[in-house]
Amino acid sequence: MVEEMLKRSPEKVLLIIDGFDDINLLEETSGRTGQSENGLCDLLRRHQSCSLLITTRCRSPGSLDQLIKERQTRFTEILGFSENGVKWYFQKFFKNEQNSEDTFHFVRGNEMLFTSCCIPVICWIVCTVLKISKVKGDVDTMKTTTSIFVHVVSTLLENHTRDFREQLQSLCKLAEMGTKNSKVLFEKGEISNVMLNPDGNPFLHKLHQRKKYSFIHLSFQEFFTALKYTMMNSTEAVMELTKSVEGENPKPQHLSVIRFLLGLSNHEVSGREKLIASEGATMFSAQPLKDWLREKVKKPNPSEITLFLLHCLYELHEEEFLKRTMEGVRYINLQNSPLKRRDCWVLQYCLHCRISIARLNLRRCKLTADGFRLLKPVLSQLNCEDLRFDVEGLGDSSEFLEVLTRSRPDGSSQLPQHDERDGRVPEKIRRKSVSMHLSCMESISVRTVSGILDVFRASGVELDLEMSAEVDEQKCSNETTDFSNFTVKRDKDSFMLTVEQYENSSPAAVPAAVTLTLLPSDGLRVDWEKFLKFFNNKNVSSTGACER
Repeated sequence: MVEEMLKRSPEKVLLIIDGFDDINLLEETSGRTGQSENGLCDLLRRHQSCSLLITTRCRSPGSLDQLIKERQTRFTEILGFSENGVKWYFQKFFKNEQNSEDTFHFVRGNEMLFTSCCIPVICWIVCTVLKISKVKGDVDTMKTTTSIFVHVVSTLLENHTRDFREQLQSLCKLAEMGTKNSKVLFEKGEISNVMLNPDGNPFLHKLHQRKKYSFIHLSFQEFFTALKYTMMNSTEAVMELTKSVEGENPKPQHLSVIRFLLGLSNHEVSGREKLIASEGATMFSAQPLKDWLREKVKKPNPSEITLFLLHCLYELHEEEFLKRTMEGVRYINLQNSPLKRRDCWVLQYCLHCRISIARLNLRRCKLTADGFRLLKPVLSQLNCEDLRFDVEGLGDSSEFLEVLTRSRPDGSSQLPQHDERDGRVPEKIRRKSVSMHLSCMESISVRTVSGILDVFRASGVELDLEMSAEVDEQKCSNETTDFSNFTVKRDKDSFMLTVEQYENSSPAAVPAAVTLTLLPSDGLRVDWEKFLKFFNNKNVSSTGACER
């Protein structure tokens, strides 16, 4: 019946594969001589015009990419719990309202631990560990993802298994075997080769219908793989791992393993020696891996690799190494790489040691207002010649102006006073070029617009700024002093300002848009606040324009 529908109207058919990584297609799609193609693979290849929806925990470049390479693709990532979702889970887990509130606020104070709780299974594990240990002081030592996993693994294995060392060895062997062969599901026979009682292991999950096992989350498989590499005491094996993520056929599934390896090489990670000692091996020399990281950071990289390298620097968490490495960085380009809250935290850590940088590009990164606020302190201090960023959902405030002004010698920062009409700002602008797109949750006030223009009053900075407000026009009255859109472009030859107000059907409607084009030198002499208020209160029904 399915074949008939596909032959008759394939464009009307939606094929859903829920859990692609549960299907072992890697060998079946390799084109071995004498073997017939898997029925599913054959079906997908022969009917390219039907729609396809795939869910997977990880992308397998050997099988999934091969099946979708001729299709138009769109990828969506499930982000997990929101902040309210994490709080709700803590309430459900701890039952006692006061206990859940205290624990939530305690975890909320640790940015890396809190963002890890956005993953539901990690949230459960963190709650379980805090309930077992009852030592909240340990949370202060969990600054990196690696330190969190070290603490979680130590606590759960000690409290849920009889033989800590044996279980740890088994998990490391199983994880390394799976990562090496791009496997996330393990047959019972494969499990029995490395451990006796998989059902009692807190880090393994059994799929009852298929009689297979997997790690409770892919990140734990990656962590145990990294732990296995640290026990090999083989620098050659580690450097082979770095080669696997480069070249023509990189293995992106190894990136997280490298990140955990660098985290485990930090001697200050609490509980690290305990895991290594339980394996009975010597820690590998991390210097070649650190040298590889330093050289990799200095080279031009795709934005997703740049973000990965910044995470590596954060996991290593060595201040002196970070300073030496970032000294050679002139450009950071993260354009088109979505920045989660965790990524913003990592970026601000890596930038805090920099005095200046030539270019920082955060365009089309889906940067939220919360993420921007994490970056704001370091951006306001950073001497960046070419700064580019977008912000979604920012309120109508002048807080983002701090990233455009020079901070004082004592580290403080002061915004220009909007009532100063002498053409000067309190601090010099240290930018050559600024490009911003700001999506505001509230309307844009005259004060904000005039404040932005005051910042650039006495500077030669090239500016390309667009602000748009997402508000309900039905709630706006004739007497509003707000703008719905504001754009300004300034270069060596021209200065163009456009402000738009809400459409209003009233006979006394204000202008829909006002555009002013000036020479740059003329733009410096305009009293922007008076200009904006004049057009904001002018009762004319047509679009206004003023050119010179």
